Amino acid sequence: MIHFLLWAYSFAAVFWILLNMAIIVLNNQSRFVSAKLYSTSGQVIDVAEVTKKISKVMMSSPQPILESALDQTGLRVSPEVAEDILNRFRNAGLLAYRFFQWSEKQRHYEHSVRAYHMMIESTAKIKQYKLMWDLINSMRKKKMLTWRLSV
Repeated sequence: MIHFLLWAYSFAAVFWILLNMAIIVLNNQSRFVSAKLYSTSGQVIDVAEVTKKISKVMMSSPQPILESALDQTGLRVSPEVAEDILNRFRNAGLLAYRFFQWSEKQRHYEHSVRAYHMMIESTAKIKQYKLMWDLINSMRKKKMLTWRLSV
């Protein structure tokens, strides 16, 4: 009985989050296909190229040195790049979460509402409910959520 209640609660929580994700209007809906970014060296780089380079580093770097390897690229993360990476790694679970954490530490970068939603969905898929709720609470602290949960 207790297992069923835990399962039902988890299912209801994920359903509720996904439903609210569909309802909440995203602040950054417009996306630029040919957007340009600058690397730390000042070089202009295409968003697709940045996404490709970061994806390659993520796939080839062992977990313990992933953050260091990403730092060494010298690439800057933008909301468009982060969303593209999270979309590419949406089924990679904790690898996507590690990128999410790393990108959050980048100077002049803040996660978009869409990036949070993608990460919440990704953590829910792998049943990492504590991480999922940590993300929701982080959004709440940053005033990215305007609703409250009443159970």
